[in-house]
Amino acid sequence: MVGISLAERVWMAAVLYTRYEGYMPKRKDFLALIPKADRKHAKSIGVLLRLFMTFSGGIPKVLEHVEIEETKKGFTLHIDDDLIGSGDLVKRRVANANRSLPYKLTLS
Repeated sequence: MVGISLAERVWMAAVLYTRYEGYMPKRKDFLALIPKADRKHAKSIGVLLRLFMTFSGGIPKVLEHVEIEETKKGFTLHIDDDLIGSGDLVKRRVANANRSLPYKLTLS
């Protein structure tokens, strides 16, 4: 790809892998191409994308019904009940995000 470095491609691949699989790639040689801080950032972005896709279904307009409030410990996501459904999958994805984020997400 023109205009994007190898490290940037690795970072983007790690984000997308995490978004679709729910965890970072296991290949250490692949991840060694980017600094540890970038790996953490890629994981955070990936799990957040996975979470938001869970209730938006890839429809950007749906995200207009989500409010994000900053709290002392992290962020609270205010999501319309009809977007969450039974909520089990969303709760699991929030728990997964909380294992890798430097702050905590809660649902309201």
